[in-house]
Amino acid sequence: MENLDLIGSIKVQNAATAHVLQILLRLSAAALLGGLLAYRPWRRLLPDTRPVEMQTAQSQMLIAVAGVVMVIVIGESTARAFGLVGLGAFVRFRSGLKDPRDAAAMFVMIGIGMSCGLGLVPNAILITGFVGLVMLVLDATKGPDRSRIRLALSADEPQGVAARLRDKMPGLRIVEFPGEDPNQQRLVVEVEAEDDLDAMAFRDQMSKLGIPGIHSVALLSG
Repeated sequence: MENLDLIGSIKVQNAATAHVLQILLRLSAAALLGGLLAYRPWRRLLPDTRPVEMQTAQSQMLIAVAGVVMVIVIGESTARAFGLVGLGAFVRFRSGLKDPRDAAAMFVMIGIGMSCGLGLVPNAILITGFVGLVMLVLDATKGPDRSRIRLALSADEPQGVAARLRDKMPGLRIVEFPGEDPNQQRLVVEVEAEDDLDAMAFRDQMSKLGIPGIHSVALLSG
């Protein structure tokens, strides 16, 4: 009958349990620090600043966790490293980000995740604090989010409305101009405005600028 090495078995089990707990702690630290930068909670306190898009924040937090996984899986294997780099490039070209700063934040998330994966959690905390401070300054100084918005206007005299719009809003661009047909009342314009502008807000803005004759306003996609 073989002798059972109970002491050796207990040591192996304890070592395995400690290793699993270590991995879980590193994954948790990466998720916590990555989530802090991804969701940017300070944006809710800043005027004219929208919260981060949920999908973008979730993706960035998962990338921070993926950094830990990369360190664990790659280890000292060069072949695995090249394989994961190729996979990262494949994913990167299939992500549509409206804000270029979100793309830069992706690289920071990878660094935070890899720092946690290597057990350098204090370094990851320092990186998170510094980058968070930089993001806070950028968010506080960038001004309201603005983009080009296309609108379709219905007016009694589209030609006159277009002329008045150009006079009051120099950045406005005429996309579709009606012909001589009096029944054609559609005028399509493109303006630079805040992202949360809706049709009613634009119509109210035109009334304040003293541009009468606009019956309806519709937001167009693209």
